[in-house]
Amino acid sequence: MLQGRPLLATAADAQLFVDRDEELAQLERSVGRSFNVALHGERGVGKSSLLHQLELRQRASRRVAYVEATGVNDLAELVDQVRTAVQGPTVALQDAIHQSSSVSPSATVLSHPGVASSRLTDQVRSLSSADPTLVLVDASGSPEAAYGLFGRLRDELWQLDHRWVVAIDELDWPHLQRPPADAFFDITFDLRPLEAAQLVKLLARRDPGLNKLALVQIAEHSNGNPRRALEMARLAVVEDRPIDEIFNARGMRELAAARLGRPTSMLLAELENSRGPLSPSDEALLQRLGWTRERAGQVFRELEEGRIVDSTQERQARGRPRKLYFPNPHYPS
Repeated sequence: MLQGRPLLATAADAQLFVDRDEELAQLERSVGRSFNVALHGERGVGKSSLLHQLELRQRASRRVAYVEATGVNDLAELVDQVRTAVQGPTVALQDAIHQSSSVSPSATVLSHPGVASSRLTDQVRSLSSADPTLVLVDASGSPEAAYGLFGRLRDELWQLDHRWVVAIDELDWPHLQRPPADAFFDITFDLRPLEAAQLVKLLARRDPGLNKLALVQIAEHSNGNPRRALEMARLAVVEDRPIDEIFNARGMRELAAARLGRPTSMLLAELENSRGPLSPSDEALLQRLGWTRERAGQVFRELEEGRIVDSTQERQARGRPRKLYFPNPHYPS
């Protein structure tokens, strides 16, 4: 099983979980003490998988809600996802209908920031109707929304009888370190990369059909990142290419991007560590880089002109096809 998806909260996936026992135990001790926890680490290091394993372990003794909030663009969307996970879709929908029918303000009034903020506050307070819950939030790629929930609405969350574990990418971690969100978290965990020997064990447990030497080479060149190691293993299996050739392709892409400048290096790094192709219209990408869509498109074109990345077209229900970019696996040939 060499897919790049996170391990889920299932007994089958638990068998594939490797060498995070100490981190999992620390998380369990923290939530057992009713602490709110922030978990940060580089993309692909295993934050989502760790959250799911915590979910699996905790479900036996308490109510748990998992919030899949990766790439959420705004606070209202995040609050809606939290309510659905904690209260259940039926209760959340009924509550939303009740709130919308109780008052019928004009569109002008609804658009006023004060009214919108009041509605969000009421929605968060409605979470008090649910039994005490351990809420696990995967907020990777959602820094502004996460800051809004745990910063702007911090005091409302504190009044609820729920406990929170929030995972966020390392690049986005500074958002939750800003006041007032920083005070919400009692414990913070920096999820470190795995050792090479741990990555070899992880790959072997996935049964990729590669020999021990190949697994060691992949582990040593993955910088402790499980997602990167799985990506390398997939390339080695599917393309039947020598391991050194795969490493050389990525290394040469990075060198070529560095020669073009810092923006191209930053964008290529995002692309190399993503779960799939990216587009200049990806809001989470633009938030992480602090760029406009036009700027992202310009840098993508620079990478494509240098043959460092390739592209494909994705049809959409409406409008023109969307252009998606991915690393050129055969660079520099």
